Amino acid sequence: MTMITPTTSKEVQHLDTTIEQTTSELRIEFRSGIDAMNTEMRQLFQQENNDLKLEMVKMTEELKCVMREKDEAVTCNKQEVEEAKKQAVAEYKSSLNIFADSAMFRTEASLFFFIKASLQRYPNLLSNLKP
Repeated sequence: MTMITPTTSKEVQHLDTTIEQTTSELRIEFRSGIDAMNTEMRQLFQQENNDLKLEMVKMTEELKCVMREKDEAVTCNKQEVEEAKKQAVAEYKSSLNIFADSAMFRTEASLFFFIKASLQRYPNLLSNLKP
């Protein structure tokens, strides 16, 4: 770059005008570059925002699906439990090995466990019953 030394005021004015025009052109180019970058950044942010919204919608749908499956499983398990209760009550009522004692029903197994527990608690119980 060559240095120009102005010799007259006309040359100084011309240089000032040239500098102002060049500065103005550079500002315009700089502004348009900044605007282009801002537009590009906005587009990138908007695309990322759209992607995040889409992902959130997918996750919401997946969550709804999981909750629906859980509710179906819980309902199914409740129905199975109710059916098992009904079946157990039906078997209990139809069993021939049940007898009533003070409004409480006992099976042979519960009587066996009662006797076994009593014998463990009181080991001398049978020896006292011998004639």
